[in-house]
Amino acid sequence: MVPTVSVEIEDQVSQLQLLAESIQLTRDMLDNARDGNWSSVSDLELLRRDVLKRCFDSTVTADNSEVVAEALAVILHLNEELVSLLKRARQASSDASRVSMKRRSAVDSYQESLNTKI
Repeated sequence: MVPTVSVEIEDQVSQLQLLAESIQLTRDMLDNARDGNWSSVSDLELLRRDVLKRCFDSTVTADNSEVVAEALAVILHLNEELVSLLKRARQASSDASRVSMKRRSAVDSYQESLNTKI
């Protein structure tokens, strides 16, 4: 019976380590988002999904439930910040695209007016 207890303890420790890794990955995602490095954010998100999947492949024990809940709350809070940054970046990109289209339209109009004068 002792080996079963030992395996359960190892699973619990592993689960907590994976949660800690997930929190760190989320923080890294947030840092990269602040720097505008969205490609890295995307890569880290894929890695984080894998880590969280491995984390919850085993059942959360009653002993770990409070720690797991707190860790998930931290991840959700960081995710909210990440989503906020993403929305701002998306809006900035959309605004830049509109400005670019207006400039292109102005250049096209100017070139057309030059061609009609010749």
